[in-house]
This record gives sequence, C-alpha cells and structure tokens, in this order.
Amino acid sequence: MSLLSSDAAVKDLIMIQKNLNNGALRAVNYTADLVTLSLLWLVCSFPVLTVGMTSAALFHTYEKVLIGKEGRVILVFFRSCKDNLRIALPIGAVLTLMNAALLFFWWESTREGSPIPALPIVLSLLLLLSIQCYFYPLTGHYCLNGKQAIALSMRMAFAHFPQTLLLLALQAVCAAAVILYPPLVVILPAAETALAEKVLMPLFRRYIRFPMLPFQTQWRSKD
Repeated sequence: MSLLSSDAAVKDLIMIQKNLNNGALRAVNYTADLVTLSLLWLVCSFPVLTVGMTSAALFHTYEKVLIGKEGRVILVFFRSCKDNLRIALPIGAVLTLMNAALLFFWWESTREGSPIPALPIVLSLLLLLSIQCYFYPLTGHYCLNGKQAIALSMRMAFAHFPQTLLLLALQAVCAAAVILYPPLVVILPAAETALAEKVLMPLFRRYIRFPMLPFQTQWRSKD
C-alpha cells in the first residue's frame, strides 16, 4: 500500500514539474513574441508618418497571433501593414502631423511672454490622442472605411470616458518609462497593446453585439 502511495506521489511530482516547465516555456515564448512585435513596430515606425499603419498592425497582430494563436508574428504583422496602407497609413500620417503641430504650439506657449494660450492647445491634443486610442485598434481589427473609423473613434472616446482616461494614462506611463529607461522600448509597445486590448476588446464586442447605425453592416473582423 505504501509503495502504491509512493508511486502516486512520484507521478504527481512529475506532473507538477511538467506543468511548471510548460508554464515557463509559454512565458518565455510570450515574452519573445512581445519583443519581436515591439521591434517590428519600432523599426517600421522610424519614418514617423507610418506610425498609423504600424500601430494598426500592432493591435491586429497581437490579437491574432498572441491571443488567437494563428500564424507567425512577422508574417501577420507585414500582411496587416499591407492591409492598412489605404486607411491607417494616410489618416495616421495626418494625425501624426497634427500631434506634432500641437506639441510645437504648446512648446511655444510655455515660453515667457508667449501670446499663445496653452489650455486650448492641451485640450486639443488630449482630444486628438483620445481619438487615436480607438482609431488604430479599430482599423487594425475591423473593415471600416476612414470616415466610419474616425466617427466611431470620436463617439467611443466620449461615450466611454473612463476607459479613455485609462488608455491615455497607460500611454503616459509607458512613455515616461521609456524616457526614464530607454531599453524598455524593446517590449513596452507590445506590452502596452496587451493591456489596452483588455480595455478595448470588451467595448468592441459590445458594439458588434448591439450594432448602431450607420456602422451595423461594417463590423467585419479582418482575417
């Protein structure tokens, strides 16, 4: 009887060890995928005006590969970039230029004796960033045209104000972390996407389940 109990205990220990090894391996693979995805986003965003396309691809690739376990990170990322050439690339370039212009005017407004008021500029920048919190994930995940994606992003930014503030705070924390410790840039873009997806996907699923005109025929996920 004691021999049977010993054998059972040994088998249990072996199973626990296998589960721990499998869990550690999954963690290592997940981290490696986050680093790969972050580096892809970083390199392809170097031209700056491509950040809209690459951000949409970042969200799409994370959800499809790291969550859905479909495909490989590099192949899915570049395929998604190609799919977002028509919508996310040009609109993202315009949004990026608007961000840069507002930051420039804000910087000018902080100079002593500047006639430029700072508050309207800060509020405009926050509004623009709030729209982008939804625009890039929407264009990455769903087949919406530019007008629909912008309109829906604006609607969601105001309708889900607490989530919008959370997304903005998340971006601010990640930006501050990279400034304080630059090597974090090799993992934080994808890690921030992973956290943002936990906020965004329940909202998107709610809109898909209860579609609202004029978007009810366009809620089709990208492959």
